[in-house]
Amino acid sequence: IMWEATLRCNLACRHCGSDCRSEAAVPDMPAADFLRTIDTITPHVVPNRVLIVITGGEALMRRDIEEVGRALYDRGYPWGIVTNGMLLDERRLESLLRAYGYRQPRRFRRNS
Repeated sequence: IMWEATLRCNLACRHCGSDCRSEAAVPDMPAADFLRTIDTITPHVVPNRVLIVITGGEALMRRDIEEVGRALYDRGYPWGIVTNGMLLDERRLESLLRAYGYRQPRRFRRNS
């Protein structure tokens, strides 16, 4: 399942086919609405066999991605994010890993 979680993007890449901008004309779908939709699908699937991919725009522009990811994890769904990575720092990465179920995320080192 692909969820276009936002129409906002922090970049304006020439090669990208998306028409996303830093501010979207349409508000993001509320997380609660998306999760309600997932809940209507759940009785008809085996959750751990359905991958949910969160896309955008730039999915990390949403501040509630970790909450959504954790809710998906709690429902048994594997999930991932398509991102340009520009908004991904160590703190955000660790937050995403915790949302995916890692109890103690690894510390990552930057190459110097």
